[in-house]
Amino acid sequence: MGKSYYNIIEVLTGIYKVEDGIVKILLKKKKTNPYEGAWILPGNILSNEETFETVARTTAYDNAGIIANKMWQCHVFSQLNRDPDERIIAAVYSVVSEGPFRLNSDYELKWFRVDKLPKLGYDHEKIIKEIYELLRKKIIHNDDNIIKEFFPDVFTLNEFQGFWEFITEEVYDRRNFRKKLITQNYIKETSEQAKNKTGRPSKLYKFTSDLEEDSLI
Repeated sequence: MGKSYYNIIEVLTGIYKVEDGIVKILLKKKKTNPYEGAWILPGNILSNEETFETVARTTAYDNAGIIANKMWQCHVFSQLNRDPDERIIAAVYSVVSEGPFRLNSDYELKWFRVDKLPKLGYDHEKIIKEIYELLRKKIIHNDDNIIKEFFPDVFTLNEFQGFWEFITEEVYDRRNFRKKLITQNYIKETSEQAKNKTGRPSKLYKFTSDLEEDSLI
């Protein structure tokens, strides 16, 4: 069998979190050419002893210190010019987590807003835009209860509304938004309060067991 039948496969992993209602993705700064100084998605080459899922989980743990409980394959990118040096096919996975995160100090890693990306290497800008759109759809329909993975056990309604407005790219009336969440039994008030730097403490809420696969608003 000739060399034309052999390809290198990499597994890239989009690792997401929510911070102050904003969805962010973890990127790694490339130290060597090509694209030295540009940011890329964390990933690794697939070996003969690994599956795609194994590499994605290892990447999430090695770079962000998290166990990939919510993970799914997004797409395979096989354009001929993806890499200027070699023929590399990319299988891309997404991972979501509330954390806590522990970034690997051996690399230059940084969280970026998904809507304000830095200079990216290879075809990673195209990849991130495509996999984030898939993530948005999963969140809006709450596939696999994915919304719960972004939040701790308790949270403020400001945090959740900010997140939902960022995802849907819409602005909601504060009173109506909160009324629907409560009357539809998606969330419930707890006895805890968040300590704010200024002003009154905010009430903390939690998701109910009735949060199902359905659009919230």
